[in-house]
Amino acid sequence: MKRRVNITLDELTQVFEFSSDEMTHYLNIETGKVAMYSNLTGGFDEHGEEIKNANAFADPKYVEIWGIHPYEVFRDMENFVETLADGLLKERLKAILTARSAFHRFKEELTKNPGEHQRWLVFKKECCLKRIYDWLDDNDLEIERD
Repeated sequence: MKRRVNITLDELTQVFEFSSDEMTHYLNIETGKVAMYSNLTGGFDEHGEEIKNANAFADPKYVEIWGIHPYEVFRDMENFVETLADGLLKERLKAILTARSAFHRFKEELTKNPGEHQRWLVFKKECCLKRIYDWLDDNDLEIERD
């Protein structure tokens, strides 16, 4: 049986999108609040209290939130490009993905085409939601409120 957690999908989405290699987020499954910890600076529990030791999050009430890694976003970008009907835009974006500063240049190129840019934002959000639901399933959790 899944445990119900008092957190919204929007709150989880923000945490998933804000993830980084330096910062780890934890969901307190009892309160539905998110805590964070950085190996560089320490962190804060879900009440805003400073935490200096990551062992504080070994308590079973905390579940690590995976977040989205840059390589996953890059893969999403590649998958999105394959959905494009405009061959010229598709080739430009493929070239961008093989060059430096791909993330910035990808976004910059898509903003020149508002319709495809909007479609990318929807595609990216759907990818994020899938990762969130996979994480919830893997941790036997479900969202209590929307």
